[in-house]
Order: sequence, then C-alpha cells, then structure tokens
Amino acid sequence: MKRLLILLSLLFCNTVCADTINLYWKNYDGTTYQNSTCVIDSDLIIPSTPPTKYGYTFTGWKMSDYTPIEYLESTGTQYIDTGFKFSNQNNYRVIIKYEYTNVSAGQSIAGAQPSYYFIPYIRTNGFVSIYHSSLSGALETPISVNTVYTLEMTQNSNIFTLNINGTTESKNTSPPSSIYSYFLFATSNRFSAMEYAKIKMYFVQIYENDALVRDFIPVLDQDNIPCLFDKVEAKFYYNQGTGQFIAGPVL
Repeated sequence: MKRLLILLSLLFCNTVCADTINLYWKNYDGTTYQNSTCVIDSDLIIPSTPPTKYGYTFTGWKMSDYTPIEYLESTGTQYIDTGFKFSNQNNYRVIIKYEYTNVSAGQSIAGAQPSYYFIPYIRTNGFVSIYHSSLSGALETPISVNTVYTLEMTQNSNIFTLNINGTTESKNTSPPSSIYSYFLFATSNRFSAMEYAKIKMYFVQIYENDALVRDFIPVLDQDNIPCLFDKVEAKFYYNQGTGQFIAGPVL
C-alpha cells in the first residue's frame, strides 16, 4: 500500500455573508470533491467521508498554494516559456483550449522555431494556419473571435494530424526537432518571443510518446499573480514578457 498523501485542497473565496465563506474541497488533480460553508472564527468542519483512491492511503488535508481560475488572458505582450523541447525521435501530442479576443493577422497561439513545431498562427484575418515541419502555412481553418476552440495537434511517426473542435485533417510530414523550447501565447525565436497572441487560454497539455509531460492550468498563486501551473511538475510558470496576464473568474 503506498503511503502517499492524496493532495486535496481547501480554497477560500466568495463571501456569503459577514461571517460565512464558501469552502471548496479539491482532489489532488484539481477536480471538486465537495463544497461546503463555514463561519469565520468557528471550528472547521471537514468532510465526514474521507476520499479514497485505489492503492493509496488518505493521510489528511492540505491547504492549496494556488487558486484555479477559468482562463489566463494575454493582451499581446505576454508569453510563457514551457521549458520543453521536441525531438524528432519521439511522437508528440499538444492539446490547447483557447479563445481569441482578437483575430488580426500575425498572432501565434504557441510554438517553437526554427524548424516550425506545432505553431497555430493567424496567417490572414479569419483563418488560422498550422506551421509544422514542411507544412508551413497548411491546414487553414476559419476562426472567429470570442469562440472557444480545442486544438489537438499530433505528430505520430511521419503523420501529422490536426483536430479542431472535432474537425480532423492529416498530412504526411517528417517530424522536426526544436532547438528552442515551446512557448505559449507566442512563438519562441532564439531566446525571445515573437508573434504574440491576444487570447484566453483554458488549458494546455503536452504528451511525449503518450506520456503526459506538461499539464498546464490557469491559476492565481499565493500572491494572487495570474500564471500557469503545471500539475505534472507541481510548478508555477510566469509571464516572461511585459505587462501582466488578465485573470479569468475564480473556479
């Protein structure tokens, strides 16, 4: 039996009245276990039924060090360096849930240069193109402002597949290697960012050979700074550009 703490968190927000607050009991993976309320300065009443997970022993509750929010919004000057580089020796899948707040040409949701790796890019107004390996500018898909999209890009051997909101297209292309790490809200170019996007980002997942290596969710850290939290590494990723991200509503 593994002696690991199942990380469930207690989040405080949304005052109900002068002396009552809402409590959100969270599972280790960020999903909701139970909601309740309590009175300020009174005893904390924990859930009567302890959570269970096969192969684990529940040892207690832990206060969360972040607050999940619905999305992280960029204004066109912010970006995040994931620190992850792609190799042409492995297969990859990138899933991004996002929403454009502006669809002017020249914006890149994410990506790594040179060699083009998983770069969704607004080439002309109203269309997003995927720049990937030899598919520069291919797979054009019409887009709209204030519409939520789930974009899934997969490189499996020499087959690249794009799925956006259920519409799928595949192309033959050799997998490239990225010299620079994968950026979000912009494209990496040497040690800087270019082609910033104006979007709301809901989550990002990166798989390497079917293993989840990055699982980003938007959060407020303990200082209420909007950023992304990687649930795989249990690590915060902050803005590397100028200005500050706009935080979406607290979940």
